[in-house]
Amino acid sequence: MGWRVKRPKTRGARDLAAGTIGQAIIHLKRTTSTNDVAADLARRGAAEGTLVIADEQTAGRGRRGHAWLAPPRRSLLCSLILRPMLPAARLPRLTMLAALACARAIQGLGLPATIKWPNDILINGRKVGGILAEADFAGDRLNHVVVGIGINVNVEQADLTAISPQATSLAIEAGRRLSRWHLLRLLLAEFAVRYESMLQDEGQAVYKEWAQCLDTLGRDVTVTGHFGALCGRAESVDADGGLFIRRNSGELVRVTFEDVG
Repeated sequence: MGWRVKRPKTRGARDLAAGTIGQAIIHLKRTTSTNDVAADLARRGAAEGTLVIADEQTAGRGRRGHAWLAPPRRSLLCSLILRPMLPAARLPRLTMLAALACARAIQGLGLPATIKWPNDILINGRKVGGILAEADFAGDRLNHVVVGIGINVNVEQADLTAISPQATSLAIEAGRRLSRWHLLRLLLAEFAVRYESMLQDEGQAVYKEWAQCLDTLGRDVTVTGHFGALCGRAESVDADGGLFIRRNSGELVRVTFEDVG
């Protein structure tokens, strides 16, 4: 399928690019998943920083294959193509980076966003967005990473109730409608400055800032993955995103992004 690279015509979408990030844009009214489109473009040689935006997704997905449901034109749905020179062990830091950029962009709108380990964006304890990073390898060589981002912007409470009682939107929290394009501009700017830093220090600075933004630490949590359900107190995180949970028995268990993916 031949995707056409173009700038969105919406006035608020002008000057989205932040250096390499967002330098080429695919704007789709409707698609299955922006991650699927971005992955197809990446396999055919699309440049790093290419951004795919959709007004509506018919098969959006989140972690562990869960569906990501969003009414048309009320959410920010986008995916970035990245080709970082990073060792495989450092790739979880791209999820950290994306979550952190989302939280900082939302904070730039005056809302108290935090991060729930591993990849959810919260406002006042309710989920407003999420991240899905998918890497493609040829043997041990990294071809590309697609970082998908979904944020509920102007989704109404009635729609959210049907999706999840724990979900919210920026409009609900702010008490007014907000521009998806303004949010995207903030997001790309926050992402770009940290991505440049990550390429220089393999994400050490991103990790430290991400850890400070986590809502999870010090709380009783239940983490579900291939191991089943793990309950305990979230004590700390390490530089590769591993979460350390103290079980009621006293045992300290490390859980990774991959364990719950």
